[in-house]
Amino acid sequence: MARSRLGALIGEMWSGTEFIGAIGRLWDEGLPHGDGSGVLLVPGLWGNDASLFILRRDLARLDYDVRTWGLGINNRCGEETIADLIKAARRQRNNHRRPLAVIGHSRGGFMARELARRAPEVADLVITLGTPVGATTLESATSGVHLMLRLSRALFAKRPGCLTQDCACEYVRNVATTLPASVAAYSLWSRDDGVVIPESCVKPGEPNVEVPGTHVGMIANREVLRVIAETLARYRTRVAPPR
Repeated sequence: MARSRLGALIGEMWSGTEFIGAIGRLWDEGLPHGDGSGVLLVPGLWGNDASLFILRRDLARLDYDVRTWGLGINNRCGEETIADLIKAARRQRNNHRRPLAVIGHSRGGFMARELARRAPEVADLVITLGTPVGATTLESATSGVHLMLRLSRALFAKRPGCLTQDCACEYVRNVATTLPASVAAYSLWSRDDGVVIPESCVKPGEPNVEVPGTHVGMIANREVLRVIAETLARYRTRVAPPR
């Protein structure tokens, strides 16, 4: 049974133990290895490349060519950020014989999906971590998310409604859009998530995988890494298809 929202929010303080445990993790025996194909990581709201260092390290150990997005802190206009993300993804895609797998944490999951929607030839596998892909409105967001978005709007809004559900940009209009048939999408969610409402991370008609742990700690959680590794292995084989 899920904890109360207050209890889940307080529980986020334990995310530090997930990071501490991950830092000391020497190896992850038994996890399937990849084929050197490209994986792009997108941070969550107010996150940056540094926040993803454990996940990048662990996936690199599993023989993937892992890059973080290189676009600074994820706290600005979604439409402009997507345009830059597509450019960064195309550069990485040019180094590989197959499309990228893109893993997005929280808000980064929305951006990973939008990247794949606009450019399925660049990214054909999306894994979201704690992203409310099943939500239809920001009104269901937690107070913490509203606070971070309010700060982003105050600092970086580009147009009326920017960083709200009322913005008329393509990014906001397509947040709930189904992805092309050529793109596989998986949503990883935790019923103990203290940042977003857990049920909002479940999208009907797509694979939804429940994992343990906190929202913040998903990018360091051992069980999350196992699910990611197994999901990647289902789509990435040792023999790459021709371009």
